[in-house]
Amino acid sequence: MTNQLSLKSNQQGQQNPAVSLTSLLKGKRYTWISHAGETYLLQLTKSNKLLLTK
Repeated sequence: MTNQLSLKSNQQGQQNPAVSLTSLLKGKRYTWISHAGETYLLQLTKSNKLLLTK
């Protein structure tokens, strides 16, 4: 792996906690996410897939 951090564990070897989609969406089918000064739209599609758009 080329990254210094693994998605499965942090530097101490502990598991990173997963954030549930229901806690992000709070009953909606979309939410706005801010990252590095940009805003993205995270949507749950009718076919139950995730779509992230800028």
